[in-house]
Amino acid sequence: MRKNIRVIIGALMLIGIVFLQNCKHDPPISHNSASDPDSLYVGRPYIQPFLRTGIRLYRPVISPANNPMTYEGIQLGRMLFYDSTLSLTKRVSCGGCHKQQYAFGDNTKLSQNVLGSTVRNTPSLVDMGMNPMFFWDGRQSSVETCVNDALNHEMHPDFVADINYLSSTPQYTYLFKKAFGRPGDITEDKMVKAIAQFLRTLVSSNSRIDQYYRGDIELTGPESAGLDSFFSTTGGDCYHCHQDGPFLTFAIQQPSAIFANNAIDTVQFLCQFVDKGRGAIDGDSMDYGKFKIPTLRNVAVTAPYMHDGRYATLQQVIGHYSDSLRHSPNVTVSGMQHLAAGGLHLDASGKANLLAFLNALTDDSLLHNPAFSNPFH
Repeated sequence: MRKNIRVIIGALMLIGIVFLQNCKHDPPISHNSASDPDSLYVGRPYIQPFLRTGIRLYRPVISPANNPMTYEGIQLGRMLFYDSTLSLTKRVSCGGCHKQQYAFGDNTKLSQNVLGSTVRNTPSLVDMGMNPMFFWDGRQSSVETCVNDALNHEMHPDFVADINYLSSTPQYTYLFKKAFGRPGDITEDKMVKAIAQFLRTLVSSNSRIDQYYRGDIELTGPESAGLDSFFSTTGGDCYHCHQDGPFLTFAIQQPSAIFANNAIDTVQFLCQFVDKGRGAIDGDSMDYGKFKIPTLRNVAVTAPYMHDGRYATLQQVIGHYSDSLRHSPNVTVSGMQHLAAGGLHLDASGKANLLAFLNALTDDSLLHNPAFSNPFH
């Protein structure tokens, strides 16, 4: 009997040792040394997954020459994206406002930062690597400057304290070395670049509409009718603003068509716009009240809508474009071609079909991809 007990205890100890070894973190390399092996400073180049889109083309994710993507850089960026320790209050992370289940947007009317509520709705971060401008007013033109802007104006970090924290965390020091090479130091610039690498992996390409264009599925009757309506001047007539090939990833790419006044406010004079939008950035009064045309990918899960979150549902958004277009001096007439009539006045069936199509732009695989989830949970 005693012999059996000793055998059981020995087996349990062996299992415990194996378990602890499997739970070890990355090597505790926290100091730079000339004797460090070169392998510590070489990350694995990231290979973008092939986006199978049938006969349609999907724009590639392009990284700048000074920030090539590596698997270690992406892993590092994912950790930094979700690490609330990096904020002024130690309670807010990038992922706290840009939630995966909402296509890396939020479900609140106005975004929240460490200082409280902002004046604009949280935009989705999906497909940033293909996007030419960022924020509702387009004030940044690269993923890196966008990240830097958000860190400094939303999280208000103490970079000295943050770098001390990161430098004392073995997994972080290991990943910084792998991602950015010698000398392996941790800097604000590298933090920004790592987060940008992670954001470039957030690609949405597997909605029902994608699957339909690939020839994998057939759309339902309402989805098909909504697709036709989207591209019809006598239907939803949405494509003038949201045309970007059949995948509707972003707005038209010409600078003149990235921003629009979509007839949601009535003002007599341009100076009456409460939020000057793009005009506050470029100084052009004709751009007052104009905002970046957002992606429609995953739009069904990114409510509330518009730059100020004024519409709670997609039905309300469709209702605005169908029946409630408002006049102001600089409405984007090329997109709001039925402004004089207040909209196209779709019937109930037409609105339902358009809603079905917009719902078919949801990419569930993106919303549940573990590679994009919080690594600390």
